[in-house]
Amino acid sequence: DPTIITDLIDWQSSSINPAFMHVNEVPDFAARDSTPDDGVLSKSSPSGDNARLCNQAFVAGVRLLVPKLCASWELDADIVRFFEYCHRTYRDGAAIIRQVLIDLANRWEQLALADLCPYPSPNSEELFAHNEEYKALENAQELKQFVTSCLNIASDGWVPADAWKETIEDHKRLYEQFLEGMSEEELKEIWPFDKPSDVEV
Repeated sequence: DPTIITDLIDWQSSSINPAFMHVNEVPDFAARDSTPDDGVLSKSSPSGDNARLCNQAFVAGVRLLVPKLCASWELDADIVRFFEYCHRTYRDGAAIIRQVLIDLANRWEQLALADLCPYPSPNSEELFAHNEEYKALENAQELKQFVTSCLNIASDGWVPADAWKETIEDHKRLYEQFLEGMSEEELKEIWPFDKPSDVEV
């Protein structure tokens, strides 16, 4: 009977990506999150022994229930990183994929890849400029990860409506803490979100 609903398929959460695309995707509850230098942890992420147990349970579950995904964990990280970043330069910047290619080129023979590496090694001046750009990008990403973790928000800055006022206050306090160590102009250059005073409460 075509009028009877027998099943619902959530296509939004479905995926046909190759298994290795999910290698670095770990749920928050299973993340082995390291404590930042100042000891500030995310409000929701487990820590210490709880984080370790959650991670072990997640890994055991994947090995038992999704062996294909588990097998993809055995791939070399440098190879996985190429496929992970090659289509995301619009978001992550060119420096990351350039670093991935440099790492691959340096390990081409060690990884037993076919033929000669097609990516030419940069000269000393190009490498120096790249290292400066890549370090700045790494610092920016680490700061964004730290801020989103402290505020318990999504990486794009999305905040649930019921947590809006509390998050704005926490954002303001965190921003002011960083101001103690640098000028406001310097902080505005690297801060991943709008200045707290520019956000409507």
